Amino acid sequence: MYPSTPSSFHSTAAIVALLAIAVSALALLVVAFGMLAIGAFHFTLSRASDVAKQRTEATRIAQSDIDRARSFVSRGADGTPGDWRLTYTEDLAVGTFPLPNITGPMTNTTFRREMVVSQPTLPVPAGGESYRWVNVTVLWADRTGVDQSVSLSTVVSDGESSSLGSLARGGSAATTLRPKNRNINVPYPAVN
Repeated sequence: MYPSTPSSFHSTAAIVALLAIAVSALALLVVAFGMLAIGAFHFTLSRASDVAKQRTEATRIAQSDIDRARSFVSRGADGTPGDWRLTYTEDLAVGTFPLPNITGPMTNTTFRREMVVSQPTLPVPAGGESYRWVNVTVLWADRTGVDQSVSLSTVVSDGESSSLGSLARGGSAATTLRPKNRNINVPYPAVN
């Protein structure tokens, strides 16, 4: 073995120092990239939570408008003198109705609202209640200017809500077919 010379010792120390600087720079680059990713994630999360808050508020507003349309407290008289047989669907006019905008201290946007009331396309069963389709749409622009909307639809009837199922099914003329004239829960291959 050859003894180390001072010049070889200095060159080895310089290589080690350069290697340490390179490793430190690489670590700094990784940390900087991680901080940038965390910042981008925070920005995206903040924007998504803001849109979610606005969507929740818009859904609450639409539900409130539907409840107002359903409430018998908001029924107005149709002006027919002496007629006590007013029905709710006669008082709920068919058409498109823009509702007032909503802006408040608890929200950071302006909500535009619209209610569309339409007549049913299905025939009303004989002796059945009349009803209306109601669609409430709430529109707003989020912080980035992208238009957002929530739309809720429902059926408003002047009868009992339990009878609405017959309107969608078309009455109770058809019954469930029973295999071998037995209970529907009995498997078909079972024998008596």
